[in-house]
Amino acid sequence: MKRCSNHIHDEIVVLAPPLARGCVADFSDLPKRTLSAVVICCLGLAAIVLGGVVFSLFACAWSLAMTFELIALSSPNYPFKNRIVLAIAMSAACAISIFWIVNSAFELPFMAVFTLLCAMALPNGRLKFYVFGIGIVLAASAFAELRQFNGAVSAIWFISVVAASDIAGYFFGKIFGGPLIVPEISPGKRWTGAAAGLVAAAAVGFGFSGSLGTWVSWASPLLAVTAQAGDIAESWLKRKAGVKDSSSAIPGHGGFLDRFDSYVGAGSLLWLIGALGLVPTEPPL
Repeated sequence: MKRCSNHIHDEIVVLAPPLARGCVADFSDLPKRTLSAVVICCLGLAAIVLGGVVFSLFACAWSLAMTFELIALSSPNYPFKNRIVLAIAMSAACAISIFWIVNSAFELPFMAVFTLLCAMALPNGRLKFYVFGIGIVLAASAFAELRQFNGAVSAIWFISVVAASDIAGYFFGKIFGGPLIVPEISPGKRWTGAAAGLVAAAAVGFGFSGSLGTWVSWASPLLAVTAQAGDIAESWLKRKAGVKDSSSAIPGHGGFLDRFDSYVGAGSLLWLIGALGLVPTEPPL
């Protein structure tokens, strides 16, 4: 199959599917992405099965890694040792919200105030850090609380919804192309991929509805939308920082923020759904 000509007009390149243009979709990074994803899945599933303190600490470590990268994107000149201290402080706030003020009226005010204090320590980029930082802590807390109060199957459902949305969006966007969602921010996010991700998430929700209840059927596509929003938001952060990846920590994926930005968006909505009392609590499995 022939490669695309560089002389094709930009609008045609954006709108026409790669296969229709005679292009070969680039999956050269797929082996590394797949291997990294398998390792991450194994670690995550092990934490889910163990549950309890192990899973809560896993969620805190997850928030620490992402916060560390977020500081670099928000305020690149912030000293490295201070970045470590600030990331630990944010993960500590996450731990407090999980272990001591979980599901209370004080949880959101605590996280909002603590994140604000951390943001004030930065010389610049405070608003970017504040908004995304709250999302990280909310997502980590919601994920840990879902495992704690609803069991392992619920945690697996949440991971599966976001993963299905990401995977379907990646492959359908690569193969079929189509209009970009926000070309000035994310050159790889297409409406075809977004639609495929929504359908895939809805299918996962339907599959889990028999064991978890009908609420996952309507929650799953909504989580897919916010997952994609989280992905685009992180792309905006990288564009503002002038970098391609948040780090090189995960082969084939970039950094922790690159891999888990979707979970920040979806987890924030999950926290809100839980705060509104729309997540029925079942005995943990």
